[in-house]
Amino acid sequence: MSLLLQEMVIASSAKFMKNKEQQKNINYMPLVYEKFKIDSTRFETSNQYYMSTIDKYQEILEGAKANLESRKDSFKEIKTRLDSLRIDSINIVKKNQNKVDSLVFKNSKLQKLNIKKPTDRTLRK
Repeated sequence: MSLLLQEMVIASSAKFMKNKEQQKNINYMPLVYEKFKIDSTRFETSNQYYMSTIDKYQEILEGAKANLESRKDSFKEIKTRLDSLRIDSINIVKKNQNKVDSLVFKNSKLQKLNIKKPTDRTLRK
């Protein structure tokens, strides 16, 4: 029941997020029911049972919440790592771009001064 409640929280939260096709307000609950091979009626029956034993239901809810918080922390850590990798990659590209820009700048200065770069022929003489 705890896993089911976790998936239901995720599904209900995802309803307001855009999916890959940039669509919002999609009801993901049927997918959750399908995953657990139940229907909404069976869920309601189980939910009523656990609500009648409030101590057990409270324990299930707390466990589900703790697990969701743990998953959230894991995803935050992964996101932080990916963001730092992205920033490192951008910094490397900028550094390399600065090198290329300086080479282009030097080459354009040589052209403006009408100075020819040494070639193999001029070096052989």
